[in-house]
Amino acid sequence: SPPGFNLFFSEESINYDDTVCIGLTSSEFDDIISSEFSVTWNPNVLNFLNINTGNYSGFDIDDNASNTSLGNLPVLFEADQPTTIPKDSVLMELCFTAVGYIEDCGLITIGRTPYPVVESIDGYGTIQYDSASICIKDTVRITDITIVPESCANKKDGSISLTLEYAGNDPLIWWFYAEGSTGRQVDPNREDPLVLNNLTAGGYILVISTSEGFIRDTVM
Repeated sequence: SPPGFNLFFSEESINYDDTVCIGLTSSEFDDIISSEFSVTWNPNVLNFLNINTGNYSGFDIDDNASNTSLGNLPVLFEADQPTTIPKDSVLMELCFTAVGYIEDCGLITIGRTPYPVVESIDGYGTIQYDSASICIKDTVRITDITIVPESCANKKDGSISLTLEYAGNDPLIWWFYAEGSTGRQVDPNREDPLVLNNLTAGGYILVISTSEGFIRDTVM
C-alpha cells in the first residue's frame, strides 16, 4: 500500500448552544516527514471556538477567522526528522458551539483543498480518513419572544408570547411563574405561540421539562 496514515474523528452529540470538543486521532503515523490537509465542517451547524494541539510538535494550524468562519481549518505538518506517533493518539481537539437547529447533524471531515498528502521516508502517499457526524440532540429552542409591558402600573394587562421549537416525542411540561412566587403548570398540549396574559411588571421564569426530567429554564 502507498505510504500514508489514517485519521479518525470522534462521534459526538450535543445540545443546542452547548460546547463540544472533537478529537482527531491517527494510526500508522510512522516515519512521517511532512503532511498537508484541512479539516472541514458545516459552519451553519457548528461554530468554531478553538483548537487544542496536544503534545505533538510540528503542526502549523491556521485557525484564522477568515478560514474557520467558513468551516475550514488548514493543517500543515513538517518535521526536522521522520516522526512516529503512537496508534490512536489524539493529534488535536477542535472545539465548537452548536448553532444549528434541533436534530441537525454537521459532518466533520478532511477537505479536498488542499488535497490531503503525506510524505514519509518511503515516499509520497495519501491520507485515509473516517468522517464523523456531530448531531444536535432533541431539545427546546426559543425562536421568538415578545414582551408587552403593562399599560399602567398595577393594570395587570402585560403579556409574554413565546414560540418554541421542539423535535422530541415526549410531551413537554411547562412551568411559568413570577420570580419569588410558586409555579403554575401550563397545558403542554398548547398551540404555538405560548401566550401568558394578565401579567404585572416583574421577572418571570419559564421552566421546561419532560417526563424524563428537566430540559432548561429561561428568565425574562
